Amino acid sequence: YMADRISWRNVSLMPGVRYDYDNYLSNHNISPRFMTEWDIFADQTSMITAGYNRYYGGNILDMGLRDIRNSWTESVSGNKTLTRYQDLKTPYNDELAMGLQQKIGKNVIARANYVYREAHDQISKSSRTDSATKTTITEYNNDGKTKTHSFNLSFELAEPLHISQVDINPQIVFSYIKSKGNLSLNNGYEESNTGDNQVVYNGNLVSYDSVPVADFNNPLKISLNMDFTHQPSGLVWANTLAWQEARK
Repeated sequence: YMADRISWRNVSLMPGVRYDYDNYLSNHNISPRFMTEWDIFADQTSMITAGYNRYYGGNILDMGLRDIRNSWTESVSGNKTLTRYQDLKTPYNDELAMGLQQKIGKNVIARANYVYREAHDQISKSSRTDSATKTTITEYNNDGKTKTHSFNLSFELAEPLHISQVDINPQIVFSYIKSKGNLSLNNGYEESNTGDNQVVYNGNLVSYDSVPVADFNNPLKISLNMDFTHQPSGLVWANTLAWQEARK
């Protein structure tokens, strides 16, 4: 991993690059990273950030563990299993982010952030059973893809409240997430549908990958966080109260 920070007046640039070798899929992965920060008045009261990042990964180990579990289950029933990996790519996410931080009054900090994330080459699978040999054949592919829009607005104190020997740090967070894709994030690497498949959604015939991800759309969430720190002992008591809109 290599990174640098370049500053000129009240603007900072942070380019970087990361290299990983995925020995499970035998892939070489290069992840570019870039972030810029503008301290508008050079006093950290008003700041704008923007960045682009690529993240490789996904729970590849989960795929292998599922194969082991399925092979045990199917062997008990007398069926054979055959798993095919054909030049699978490592799943990755491209992420664009923008943020604004503003100090309000003497002790309140407001932050607004937007993140657009595209998941590429997500691993999905299809299974079929050969009736002649009673062999269950599972084939993995990189057909999964997801697009996610994430908005976040938060308010917190620049300095905690001091009561006796206890510091109190309150924070309230409003978040909104909307995703569309053809891969079930709850089931992981299960069967997926490609954009060529048509489904009925809200009474209209549309491509499958234009349908919101069924188990990940929590459009609105409001969280109240309260951290209490007892200074003499260093003991921290963290509390979170959250309301979440029903999944869609």
